[in-house]
Amino acid sequence: MKLILPSVCLVPLLLACKQPTPNSDEQALAFEDSLTSGSQIGLQPMEVALTLDDGPAPESLPLAKKLRDLEIPVSYFMIGVNIQSHPQVTREIAELKFTTGAMAGKPATIIANHSWDHKRKNSEIACIACDGTEYANMEITKTDALIRGYVTQANKPFFFRAPGGNFFRRDVPEEVKSLNEINKDLSKYIGPFFWDVSGDVEPVCLKESAEKCGDYYMGQIRRKGRSHGLIILAHDIHEKTRTMLLGDGKYPGIIAQMKREGFKFVHLDKYPAALSKFGNVPRNEFGEISFKANRVADKTYNFDVKVKGASKIEVFIDRLQQPLFSGAGNTLQSKQAITTGGQRIFVIKGFDASKKQIAQGSRSIDLPY
Repeated sequence: MKLILPSVCLVPLLLACKQPTPNSDEQALAFEDSLTSGSQIGLQPMEVALTLDDGPAPESLPLAKKLRDLEIPVSYFMIGVNIQSHPQVTREIAELKFTTGAMAGKPATIIANHSWDHKRKNSEIACIACDGTEYANMEITKTDALIRGYVTQANKPFFFRAPGGNFFRRDVPEEVKSLNEINKDLSKYIGPFFWDVSGDVEPVCLKESAEKCGDYYMGQIRRKGRSHGLIILAHDIHEKTRTMLLGDGKYPGIIAQMKREGFKFVHLDKYPAALSKFGNVPRNEFGEISFKANRVADKTYNFDVKVKGASKIEVFIDRLQQPLFSGAGNTLQSKQAITTGGQRIFVIKGFDASKKQIAQGSRSIDLPY
């Protein structure tokens, strides 16, 4: 199977595809229901998370190893057909660990979902969900089957980015608004992710040199990165992009420039507490949590909760803003009447004596009607 090389700039309404600063309507459509900024996932000023889309290609692995050696964490949003064509490349990228520095021994990469083939059933509609629930479900689940083995490390959530960054659009009559509505089985995913900085597949870079494209990136990074954290998008399948990132001897590349100017490279999942706001994701948890629910009568349950090191525990049900129950200490027992059955999501939070959150986890339980 051939490597799929999508042209992101063919997607209508994509951020900065025709001009560096889109108008507010375009921006609203492109950002609709997406994680659009590093600050939303907790990234601090001068922190950047590098994301590379559309691979893997054979050329992806040498780049991944060089970025690892430079101590650069990277999230790879991969296309299913390319994973299928290059399973060994995918495996080696997924298994990369830092060998030097403060992160030595820790994973250097995150493998994420970028749909099956980056195509749309209706090419005139610029969003994956606008082609219907069944189609979007297929695009996500086929790739999920290939990557799930690469994101089973402790506390590593599953990430999704829609083709072109557009998940749904409010000007298209489609009611799908979240990943959970696409497929309840995929509630483990956080996303869809957008970005703060991009450009390597836009007209501003397509006809220019790697250096001029890098200058365009650095302009955005300097302008935005001192006020909030940044998600940076590039595409490792393109030679010019690889040169833009690492340089070519005469040109230093944007990685070296960012390091020299004090920017810090971090993973997308550096701040689990911030990420957890965007979905009930079982793998997106931190701290040590035990949660048990026992039915003691019709619509009545006893709950036993333990959070290591906690001075206070709060338990929420579904997405309600107020706790279902809470209490002091690192253990909590409570009897609750749950009048609505079906699949219910319980979110457990633990706090230390200074009220700092030290744990969060989600548990999905099917309650009988």
